[in-house]
Amino acid sequence: MKRIIGLNLLAGVWLTVSPVLLGIDDSAYQLVAVSLLMGVLIVTSSVCALVGLGGPLVVSRVEACSGLWLVLSPHVFNSPALSRATANDVVVGSLGLALCFVQTL
Repeated sequence: MKRIIGLNLLAGVWLTVSPVLLGIDDSAYQLVAVSLLMGVLIVTSSVCALVGLGGPLVVSRVEACSGLWLVLSPHVFNSPALSRATANDVVVGSLGLALCFVQTL
């Protein structure tokens, strides 16, 4: 269980720093904002889970909603299909959803 939470924590940190590391330009500012906000939310919920604040079900749901929003947000904001910001959000969101599924088993 702690390994999965640790992976979620790493995914949240990646989302927070990825716009800078990937050099995502200003045209995808909405997806940059989504990456930053969801990254901070995932890091916060993962730290809460590691410390013991909130139940695992609550943390799992927060992270699942974050993952789902990361997958859907490029479509909501009509982002270019092949941009780095779109690929980053969809891949990390899918990973987050998969980890939440494994965590609930």
